[in-house]
Amino acid sequence: GRGADVSGRAFWIVQLQGGMSVARMAALFYGSPEYLAREGNLVDRWIADLYGELLERQPDRGGLGYWVAETGRTNPGSVALRFYQSDESRRARVQALYGELLGRATDRGGEDHWSGVLANGDDLALAANLAASDEYFTKAQRR
Repeated sequence: GRGADVSGRAFWIVQLQGGMSVARMAALFYGSPEYLAREGNLVDRWIADLYGELLERQPDRGGLGYWVAETGRTNPGSVALRFYQSDESRRARVQALYGELLGRATDRGGEDHWSGVLANGDDLALAANLAASDEYFTKAQRR
């Protein structure tokens, strides 16, 4: 909910260049005390926010209760990573990048393939491959 400070931005760039996965970085942000504080340090509100941000939907009561309990049993970073790396979240990220870069919905084969690639936390590979595709190039020429 804020812009990066210069030293923080530089730090996270070095982490990515050093091999940290986007998934791990996202989990560190989503599970950070600063992010949790945005929700008043209320775990149920934080979980509901993760549902909206990462799954693009509201939580069901059972799911909300489960994740609140998991946060108490483990920690926010662990829960954030599991949310970010869930099949539902990976598919939502694939769909969003297809829409943003290719201007269309995913096809089933592409969504299956790329959501599997994202299981390794490699969101940058998806963006790079879509941006390097003939389809993206053709779309860019029409602008």
